Amino acid sequence: MIIGKEIKKVNVSEYLVNLLFSHHIFSQKKLFMQMLFKNTFLFLVSLILSVHINGQTVDPYKNYPVYNGKDLGVFYTSAKTTCKVWAPTATEVIMRLYKTGEGGMATKAIQLKKENNGVWAADITGNVKNNYYTFQVKDNGKYLNNAPDIYAKAVGVNGKRGMIVDLKATN
Repeated sequence: MIIGKEIKKVNVSEYLVNLLFSHHIFSQKKLFMQMLFKNTFLFLVSLILSVHINGQTVDPYKNYPVYNGKDLGVFYTSAKTTCKVWAPTATEVIMRLYKTGEGGMATKAIQLKKENNGVWAADITGNVKNNYYTFQVKDNGKYLNNAPDIYAKAVGVNGKRGMIVDLKATN
């Protein structure tokens, strides 16, 4: 802090606390400092414990399935459409088809089958070009919101549904 022409060292956190609590009683400032210290300390301890336990580095993803394939997403042909999503912690995955990009009920629900390395897959026979879709994942006993996959090539209104498209026909 500069006072006249003198430069004085100031502890920034102490300065901010003094500034915030300049009109409050000392006990409130003390309580705030204790809570700030406690929360910071707990955060740092949890961070350290998540990385090191008994001097050993712990990798929480060590046994997590890895999928190295390049075929995730929805792939259209006029004979069948193949769908693959990576949801390693899921206990169920449902794909729903819709006629429009917004509103309306699903016209079809398809149960995906669990494959290796956390991948869920299904083939839809027939021509479903220009239909919209969502996936719903059941994880920890709860169904998550319907959403398109991250590989969607086109989406409906506000990106809430993916669209099955024939990209070759768009050129």
